[in-house]
Amino acid sequence: IGYAQEAAKKCKDFCFNNQLANTIVSMMHVANVASERVAINNGMTFEKQIDLFKVFSITRDEWLTQNLAK
Repeated sequence: IGYAQEAAKKCKDFCFNNQLANTIVSMMHVANVASERVAINNGMTFEKQIDLFKVFSITRDEWLTQNLAK
């Protein structure tokens, strides 16, 4: 796991463990393939593309389901 992946996971877990949000969204430029991989590896789902940006998200319920499956 790289620094970006580890930081993204820690932020997601902190947010959902402390019930700070019901959904986390990540946006990156379409050319930023590395950030796209981080989002996917962090359990996020591609939602849509807006102009030159891709939007990924994960809900707290999805996160809980993913954690139960581990």
